[in-house]
Amino acid sequence: DHVANTMPAPYYRFDGSNGTEIIVGDDPSIDFGTGSFSLSFRYLIPSGDTTVGWLCWKGATTSGGQGYGIINTSGGASRLLIGDGTDEIDLSAGTATNDGKWHSVIATFDSSTGVGNLYTDGVLDGTQTNASVGDKSNADDLYIGSNNSQEIIGQISDVKLYNLAL
Repeated sequence: DHVANTMPAPYYRFDGSNGTEIIVGDDPSIDFGTGSFSLSFRYLIPSGDTTVGWLCWKGATTSGGQGYGIINTSGGASRLLIGDGTDEIDLSAGTATNDGKWHSVIATFDSSTGVGNLYTDGVLDGTQTNASVGDKSNADDLYIGSNNSQEIIGQISDVKLYNLAL
């Protein structure tokens, strides 16, 4: 079935069931503390799919957790969450990507300005500023394709984390 895909392997396929996620683990190098960071990957969500699921997650929640993550919303757009347990960036992209095609997403957070940006296919798709966001460190594992309860249906490739705002 790789023949039907426009993205060459390797990529990871997720079917929306618990246990298909990738658990990277917890490491200080991916907590980012009070510093800047960026997260990038390519993904494909099936056409018309409205499943809410985490593309990448490390402690963030939709109600103010400590950490970061990107969730695929029921409308098919990406949503970036970055928080310190009190203050947060909660930023939804304007572009729906549940069209059965491969897309790239880059999320950046510049701790010196408090600016979070979300890019879809290389185009700035949303920005939000909250200079009060502090320490994002937590003891949660980094998950790809889930947050251990909300799994995606789709495919993910080329996950990269940077300790700077690209």
